[in-house]
Amino acid sequence: MKVFSQLDDTLRLIEEETLLLDSVRALARDKIAPRAEGHDRDSSFPWDNVADINALGLNAMFIPEAYGGAALSYCVYLACVREISKACASTGVIWATNFHAMKPVIDLGSEALRQKFLPRMAEGALATL
Repeated sequence: MKVFSQLDDTLRLIEEETLLLDSVRALARDKIAPRAEGHDRDSSFPWDNVADINALGLNAMFIPEAYGGAALSYCVYLACVREISKACASTGVIWATNFHAMKPVIDLGSEALRQKFLPRMAEGALATL
């Protein structure tokens, strides 16, 4: 994992992003990772992890501010995905899918479509629901 350590050394995050990443690391370590084996064993959907991610407001990071989102960099998003995925790959994919599902709406969707979906996503909805 030397490559990841080198990448971490090159991260240039603003203070707000560094604090957020620290919170995500703590969440991943303290709550998500301990539950990962149980979700894998039971083939259960990690609703508890999704709830904890929503409690941190992480969905807002990739939604434009005009729709209730937060002005955070793509770099901190990637770092957060990595931390969550290290703790529980399924949870990382679930959360990252929100961004990938909403990116076309953000970039190409009509204003009506943005108004319909983006505020709900910023509040913690899953793109699949």
